[in-house]
Amino acid sequence: MAGEAGDPIPKTMRAYRLQGTPSLLLVDRHGRLRKQKLGQEQDMQLGAEIMSLLREG
Repeated sequence: MAGEAGDPIPKTMRAYRLQGTPSLLLVDRHGRLRKQKLGQEQDMQLGAEIMSLLREG
């Protein structure tokens, strides 16, 4: 799905300045972007980071 007014870049890719796939975005419960990464992430590392975000108040 392209962006607005014929923009070939999807809105989400433009908004977060994504450079390709796979891309990872971690957003906390307050809507703040906490991590952005291009490329693969190890499952255990990602799980630990998600758990850390879930434990935050």
